[in-house]
Amino acid sequence: MDLLKEDKSVAWTKKAAFGEVRDRAFKAAFAMPQHFSAYAPAFEGILQPGVKVPFPPKWQDIETDYADAIRYVRVSILSYWALGGGINEIQVYPKE
Repeated sequence: MDLLKEDKSVAWTKKAAFGEVRDRAFKAAFAMPQHFSAYAPAFEGILQPGVKVPFPPKWQDIETDYADAIRYVRVSILSYWALGGGINEIQVYPKE
């Protein structure tokens, strides 16, 4: 995540990684393993027990230590799980 000034130059940056190992959902999804061959090759290696998945059960907060005003927030997806690196929602709050 980058905080950008009015001229779109980077004022502050931080890398973050999201996700956690959640095997319970995978065990339930593959209760009938004979259907596993129906998944496309794009899913190979990601539908395995112990694989970190990017949907943790809560919001992910990124705290900043930048105190000046910023104009823009840029989020860059550098890697992704499965078929894409989509973002559902971003909320930006001022420090209190």
